[in-house]
This record gives sequence, C-alpha cells and structure tokens, in this order.
Amino acid sequence: MIKLPKEISLIIKTMDQSGHKCFLVGGCVRDSLLGKKPLDWDIGTEASYKDIIRIFPNGQVISEKYSVVRLEYENPREPDATIIVDIGTLRQEGEYSDFRRPDEVKFTDSIEKDLERRDFTINAMAENPSLGFFDPFSGKEDLKNRKIRMVGDPIERLKQDPSRMLRAVRLVAELNFELDRDLRNAILAQCSLMEHVSKEKILEEFSRILGSEYPGKGLRLLAGLNLMPFIIGEDIALHMTKNELDDFSTYCENIHKTKQNPRRRMGLFYLIFSGKRALKAIEILPHTAKDIQHFNDQIKYMHKIYFIRTKIEFKQFVAKIGLERYQYLQNLAKAQRIVYDLPEEKVLSRDYLLTVIRNEKEPLFVEDLAINGDDLIAAGFEEGEGIGQMLYMLLDAVHLKPQRNEKKELLKLAKVYKKSWLRRTSRNVTWLK
Repeated sequence: MIKLPKEISLIIKTMDQSGHKCFLVGGCVRDSLLGKKPLDWDIGTEASYKDIIRIFPNGQVISEKYSVVRLEYENPREPDATIIVDIGTLRQEGEYSDFRRPDEVKFTDSIEKDLERRDFTINAMAENPSLGFFDPFSGKEDLKNRKIRMVGDPIERLKQDPSRMLRAVRLVAELNFELDRDLRNAILAQCSLMEHVSKEKILEEFSRILGSEYPGKGLRLLAGLNLMPFIIGEDIALHMTKNELDDFSTYCENIHKTKQNPRRRMGLFYLIFSGKRALKAIEILPHTAKDIQHFNDQIKYMHKIYFIRTKIEFKQFVAKIGLERYQYLQNLAKAQRIVYDLPEEKVLSRDYLLTVIRNEKEPLFVEDLAINGDDLIAAGFEEGEGIGQMLYMLLDAVHLKPQRNEKKELLKLAKVYKKSWLRRTSRNVTWLK
C-alpha cells in the first residue's frame, strides 16, 4: 500500500463517503512505488466535475471537456512543497485525427478502461486503500526491471500522439530506465511523425530532459532515435562537425554534474555549435524573448569575457549588458568549466572583481552616479538624447576613478566634456607620466 500525505488520505476518504469510488492513478503511483514523495497527485473517479465541485467547493475546474478539478494545499513552512491534486472523471478515448488529442472522450466508471488509454505501463497503475491495487499491464514489474514499455501496440499509440516519443525519452532521463525494444523500434519507424508535434511541446519536453537527473542519457537517446532534427533542425543535426560531435559527447558525459537548471543547460547545449550554426539551431524552438537574449549574448560575448583583464574592463562590460545578463554568462561559464574541465582562474577572478566592487560600493551603472538627468538639466544642459550620452561619459570617468563620483565633481566634469571634444574622446585613456 502506498503511504499517502494526510491531504490525499482525506480526499479519498471524503470521496468514498460521498458514494463515489476514486483511485490514485498515473505518475504519483509510479513515483510512490519508487520511494519518492510526489507533490503532484492524480485521482480518477466516476464522479463528474460538477459532483467533484459540490464535494470540494474550493476546487478549480481545469477542464470541463475532460472533467478535471484541481485542489491545492500550500505548506507555509515549505513554499516549494505545495501539493497539487487533479481529480478527473475516469474516461475512454476515441480516435486521434490531429496527432495530439482524441476526437471523442467517453466517461466511464471502470478503472480498467481508464488505464487502457494511458501511455506507458508504469503510468497505468491505480490504487485505492480500500479497493486495492490495479495493474492490468504489469507496470509494477516494468518498474522493477527499469523498463519503459507502451500500453498496447507502440506503433498505433505513437501514431495517435507522436509526442509520446519525447515523453518516453524524458522518462528514461528522469528515472534512468531503458526503452523496451518494441518501443525503441517503433520510435525509429515512426520518428517522421514528429513533424506533427507542436514546437511548444517539443521545447517543453526537451527542457525537462535537460533538467532531469540523467540528461546525457536522454540526449544520446534523442540522437540515436533520430529525434534531434526536430530540436535543432535537420541541417545541424545531420551535419555536425567533428568538433561539435566531440563537444556533444563530452557534454552528454558530464552535464549531469551541473546544477539542474534547464535554461543554463540549454545555453550550454547551444554552445556545442559554432556561430551562425548555433543561431540557426536556436531559431528552431520557440524560446522566450528573455532566453533568446541570453543565448545570443553567449554567442556574442562568451569568448570575450575570458579576455577581461582589469577591474575597469570588467565594469565597462557589466555596465554595457546589465548585471542579470552578465550573471547568466558567468553561471554559464561555471557550468562550462565543469563539463569541459576548464581552468577556473578566470571564473574566480570575475567573481572576485564583482565582490570587490560591491564591498567598496564603487559605481557600476548610470543609476549609481551621484547625479542624474535632472541635475544636468538644472545645470543648463539641453534636454534630449545628449543627457543620456553625457551620463554614460561620466560613468566611464567614475569607472576609472570611483572617487570622482560626487555631484559637484561630476557637474564640473560634464561642463568640461561639453566644451572639449578632446576630453570627451580621451576620457577612457590613462595618460602615462
């Protein structure tokens, strides 16, 4: 019997007392049998969503079509340990004509019928503390053998929803399991159907693979099953250079040693490819604007940060791109050092420089200046773009000499810059005596 949190036990007890059978189903059963403590729980019941809402008035209807209601239980002592419970009506599914969702959904009171529609045997188990354990497809045995096996004919099930190919690889990467031979052969035979899977879904699954405990195993499997062209494009995936193949192999071998941060691991993955090829690979999936900014930064600046030699050069670089974008590059460099066994001196040096700047409260950004645009206007400078340009010139000056960051001194210097073209253009020059 599965050990249940008190919240889940209470839900099952309440459903039983209301006269509606219910069962723990899906990933929560699988993870519990593996000794894990799931936070996401799925409960299948013969009750409709209207019945569920009547029993649990605080529930949120997630889907009327699929009759799913969500309950959430927050833990004030552990904000990241919120228990999410989805209670859904048991159902059967019809044909799939769009390679994504069933054309018809038919509700049922049979747990066996509901389990038939589930993708993998390890996800097709159910339990009710009073009614017992249901395992019509030997999922528990597959858990023991660490095997990912499809419920039913794998060819037909992949035709219904080709994204199950990525889901199978993701489970391998999360659980360190192996693909059943029939499922592996089916993916190889049907991989072209991935063209019907949305780019958003591909990105979601790929991110979860990279963020898993065994990402290298998942990546090798993606490559071996001919699924990589749908992630980075056919031209890149099928024509990798020797250097790229070597870096890919090293990445797969060591990426699990880095923090399980999907964005960072994604960025490091794109660094496998050079210049324009990396940009081309990034365009395949619909990343957020923020992620695209970070990925473009790493292509443009990653090699440059290794040549930063002085505190002034460091200040100028961070001021140019901002602290958040710099921190992404720095964290990426730390992960890169781990994966490729690179020297750590440059990384540690940049951490040291930032620590010194913060401890000594040296101005780093325009906002740190002792004056602002209003002060310049009050001193007689004309409003417009010139104000911003002047502030950045003054920032260059205090990067060089932080002690100049006083209002009176900066206003004086601004007037000098305004009058003297030579002083403006030579502000970053250190003159030898």
